[in-house]
Amino acid sequence: MEKGVNAMSQYEKNKLFQEFAVRTKRNLQIIESQALKNSDSAFEFTQLVNSLYGLLILPQQRYYKEIMRIDQSKFIVSTKICNIVSSWYPDDERDAHCLFRHLRNSLSHPRRKTHYSASLEFSPKDDSPTSIIFIDKPTQKQITEGKYPTGTEFKLEVHHNDLKEMIFEFCDILSDYYSVLE
Repeated sequence: MEKGVNAMSQYEKNKLFQEFAVRTKRNLQIIESQALKNSDSAFEFTQLVNSLYGLLILPQQRYYKEIMRIDQSKFIVSTKICNIVSSWYPDDERDAHCLFRHLRNSLSHPRRKTHYSASLEFSPKDDSPTSIIFIDKPTQKQITEGKYPTGTEFKLEVHHNDLKEMIFEFCDILSDYYSVLE
């Protein structure tokens, strides 16, 4: 059997999310290593976004509430990133759990006029972005009903390296957490 063929094998029974977190981190490490050796390597920034999407969206239906109960003290990098958020909702806790909720919304809800107005953008807007901007705004209905004032939004511009640190931390935390749950 060829080296690496087993790496694509099925996830171990009842270990899907734990192994997904471990494999996500390993894939990012391989891409990072490849980028250091070869200028014609995979698109690391794209993979970071794909990884974050998988980590925040994939377990949402099964483990979202449990993930939101993870002890805040474990989120060292994520807490640091909370400090660079340029705007929060007025009632936000301004912690890692709230950060992940807004990041998840930014990734999973396309910009629509009548529903969520969330998005992600790359900066600068050229072939070589260095940071990503996450935006999450309340629905028009929430504004109309008075839950949030007009202009409320969550906005975070995070540099590529900080995003990578946060994803690595999240992979480690989720891997440990899922080993207990699954």
